[in-house]
Amino acid sequence: MTTAKKYLLIVLAVEGVLLFAAIVVALVLIARSYNGQCGGLIIIPGFGSDTHPCSFVEHMKHYSGMTVFVVFLIALEFWFVAVPIVLLAVFAPVIAYMIGRRRSVMAGN
Repeated sequence: MTTAKKYLLIVLAVEGVLLFAAIVVALVLIARSYNGQCGGLIIIPGFGSDTHPCSFVEHMKHYSGMTVFVVFLIALEFWFVAVPIVLLAVFAPVIAYMIGRRRSVMAGN
């Protein structure tokens, strides 16, 4: 395996692990907030609308979707922070590949 491909795979693996960890943390926090009630604008029962009894699966669906929506709204509000993070995530593998390619050329491979 060339150095460029090795660097590319390392960066993609790190990004994948970070994304997986963030999703797992969010899902664990949502699961821990289960109290048998669904509804409301936030996880605080009774805030924003009436609550109703629900199953664990319904709770996870409701609040997972709400979490994605809230993250999207925060990203829109703070676009000046979100845009560089997204650009870094997109271009980090490209930069790693270019660095690895340059090192392999300099080493004469």
